Amino acid sequence: MVRGAVLLFLWLAGAEMLQEEQVEQSGFCSWKCMKFVQMWPASFCVALGPRFDCVVPESADSWTIHGLWPSSVMNCCSCWQLFPSDLMDLPKQLARHWPTFLNISNFKFWKEEWQKHGTCAGCMEALSSPSKYFGAALDLRSMYNID
Repeated sequence: MVRGAVLLFLWLAGAEMLQEEQVEQSGFCSWKCMKFVQMWPASFCVALGPRFDCVVPESADSWTIHGLWPSSVMNCCSCWQLFPSDLMDLPKQLARHWPTFLNISNFKFWKEEWQKHGTCAGCMEALSSPSKYFGAALDLRSMYNID
């Protein structure tokens, strides 16, 4: 089955866990909404071009998570590290639905996603830990299942 190189952007300003009044109440979050992005695996490698070592395993046969990003912020807390124990209940689900296609380990990829985006999302109680942040992305994928 051939799929186009399409990314789906879902603005989640109205989602229960990200309601604007909750953001305002926290006083800490500088963002007002989040972007949840899914991608067709092969489109990622096509978009990168030949200069990157990009491999799509045969098991990646459905839309995957590309990211969960608070709007207009990145790298909010370099001291908030991700450890394997933070994701104890999620590795199999994450490997299936939010894998990396670059030549790095899935954990290293998730660690980079956490550092870049998750630490900024962590100002909300519903996303205030790595397991909550990654779990929310998996829940959104189930809720907005393109397949």
